[in-house]
Amino acid sequence: MIIGINITLAVLILFTIWWFWLYKPKGGKVVTTGKVTIEVAGGVYKPDIIRVQAGQTLRLQIILKDDAGCARTLLFPELQVSKELIKDKTVELTITPDKVGEYSFACPMNMYKGKLIVTEPAPQDIIIAAGAYQPSQIQARVGQQIQLRFIRKDPSKCAEVVNFPDFNIAEEIPLAEPKVIRITPTKPGEYPFSCSMGMYRGKLIVTNKS
Repeated sequence: MIIGINITLAVLILFTIWWFWLYKPKGGKVVTTGKVTIEVAGGVYKPDIIRVQAGQTLRLQIILKDDAGCARTLLFPELQVSKELIKDKTVELTITPDKVGEYSFACPMNMYKGKLIVTEPAPQDIIIAAGAYQPSQIQARVGQQIQLRFIRKDPSKCAEVVNFPDFNIAEEIPLAEPKVIRITPTKPGEYPFSCSMGMYRGKLIVTNKS
């Protein structure tokens, strides 16, 4: 009798260790930005890996299929986000991660696990040609790094330098060779940029976080 109980306890302990630390179920992967549907079923999140660019809004539609009490809450601890789920109903969650990195999401007991991978935003091209910047107005948000890739097609000497006076930036732009300038605005407002003689002009428009 005692031997049987000990065996049962040992099995339960081994199962617990396997489930929490060793078992790695395959929940699938998705590389996307925008709207993503996550199904909570079979002890996993499907998909369990989501990729988004920094500063882009991610809309999650979460459908709970499992009965486990642990699965009823979805946590993004690093983002300080918690969402209660409802069985067989779609629950929406909107997040806008601003910093590059990897952020875990899980249930409170860490049985269901996933990862949000936030990558650098894609550079925005600005063509220098025909006496103008194309486009001449750029949108950004406070705290979000932007990458501006200047492509100079105009041989004019005036176009050789781009100035962002409010950010203490003055960069040379080689002819026909892309040049990336990174800016992280900290305050809302309109910030001009121009060539060294002020003939080429543009504007960076920064708004507060949505």
